[in-house]
Amino acid sequence: GRKFINIDWETEGSMALGSAGGVKDEISLPLTFAPLAKDQLVFSLQISGLLGGHSGLEIHKNRANANVLIAKALAGNIPFRLISFVGGTAANAITPTAEMIFALAPDQVEPFKARLATMEQETRQQYPNEKELVITLKPLDTRPELAASVSDSAKAVKLILDIPYGVFALSKEFADIPETSNNIGMIKTENNTLHITTYQRSSKVDQLEKITAVIEAAAATAGATSVQRGFSPPWPPNPGSDLYKKTLAIYESLFKTPMRTEVIHAGLECGYMAEKYPGIEIISIGPTLEN
Repeated sequence: GRKFINIDWETEGSMALGSAGGVKDEISLPLTFAPLAKDQLVFSLQISGLLGGHSGLEIHKNRANANVLIAKALAGNIPFRLISFVGGTAANAITPTAEMIFALAPDQVEPFKARLATMEQETRQQYPNEKELVITLKPLDTRPELAASVSDSAKAVKLILDIPYGVFALSKEFADIPETSNNIGMIKTENNTLHITTYQRSSKVDQLEKITAVIEAAAATAGATSVQRGFSPPWPPNPGSDLYKKTLAIYESLFKTPMRTEVIHAGLECGYMAEKYPGIEIISIGPTLEN
């Protein structure tokens, strides 16, 4: 067979004609921990209230990522010592909440608060739809014995900011659809290591490889290791296919209204069929699916 009708689409009155492929990168950056000085103060910085969303469906909607915002807040000339970092629950989810616990010398507290106020103002301007954004800085009474060195702490936030977040390139064929993007989905510290999980997508294999190379180069520069997991192939759209044109004509003749066409930045299993059978004609249809 050279024509394939997939029934995993979820919107009556439309069909999918293409989807993105994706791959996950798991990055590990070793950190050197040492005892805290007695006068150093421990703080919790939490970003919360963000919209979040699915990195295949909302990555192009100018939504902030809490992992990235934490890194932006700590980047700069204020020396700090990272104690723990946790943010995100899935590689393909835009992170709505993240928290870093860190230590500052007493004379750096006020400069950091000023830096944080500036960063909050910049964030609200950059992401006007993030109306529920909350940035919380609070001192902690509990004092862990160890924290990462100042240099390793700076290296950690620089690595996060060196990894591209958001839309890398827009589709040249379809308006307002990302061609290539990356999400920084999960960050956590464990066993003296900063773990970062990204999920990059593209409708073109070469561009997926390109953004993956950028991410892995940033990891290598920081002295981190990176491992790729879970590659899924893209499904390139073919608006010239006979199957597609016939489907449009038959739907309109049956229901007296045009059928909509969608190309999505999320993944559909049609990509596996397209990879196995080059040139096969594919559409995806289905009833509306909710909740």
